[in-house]
Amino acid sequence: TCIGYISRYISSFIMSDAKIFVGGLSWQTTAESLKEYFGQYGEVVDSVTMTDKATGRPRGFGFVTFSDAGSVQGVLGASHELDGKSIDCKTCTPRDSNGGGGGGGRGGGGFGYDQSGGYGGYPQQGGWEQG
Repeated sequence: TCIGYISRYISSFIMSDAKIFVGGLSWQTTAESLKEYFGQYGEVVDSVTMTDKATGRPRGFGFVTFSDAGSVQGVLGASHELDGKSIDCKTCTPRDSNGGGGGGGRGGGGFGYDQSGGYGGYPQQGGWEQG
């Protein structure tokens, strides 16, 4: 829904210090199971698992946002296993601060070309030149 989208958009900027990236997820992992698992570290205000828009299949990663940024330190200080897989947790940084390009009007995010000709926040490296 529109309200859910707006809420996530706002929380991604306001609570970026309290947001983590979770990689290596099982295809069986849901947003609800992420929320339940990470609830042991603090109040989870948002959790999402990413899916491929074309196929609807899980992409194997997601995001968790806590109500308190202090919860993130507890998560980072531990190893994690969820749905039979070892998962990797990292702090999130807002897209604007890491130089990642947006997908523009095409609905992409964070991994597009940026204005310097790089891809996903990485500088353009040899092999071809932009014309």
